[in-house]
Amino acid sequence: MDGSARIEINGTVATGRNYRIRRFDVVPGANSGLRVHRHRTDQYVVLSGEARITLGRNVIHVGPDTSVMVPFGVPHRLENAGGGMLSVLEVQFGSRFEEDDLQGA
Repeated sequence: MDGSARIEINGTVATGRNYRIRRFDVVPGANSGLRVHRHRTDQYVVLSGEARITLGRNVIHVGPDTSVMVPFGVPHRLENAGGGMLSVLEVQFGSRFEEDDLQGA
């Protein structure tokens, strides 16, 4: 995710042949930038805070204990829409997890 120090990846929680799970925190007002994955699907699970997620032309607001699937090929952005820290568990499914799969939309 871009946003440098405004989005802190706390590390990979688990990994397997076709999945990777990471936890990260997003400071208020920060976002991942609009992006597209060609070889993986993401699922965002909001642990705490408020998120605004852009999926194609749709924008949704979600809070704790909510998950959102992001199919491969769909432009998406994750933003902290609240006043406190946003903590997210990201579950990636697919054949590639390298950042070169990531393309700006």
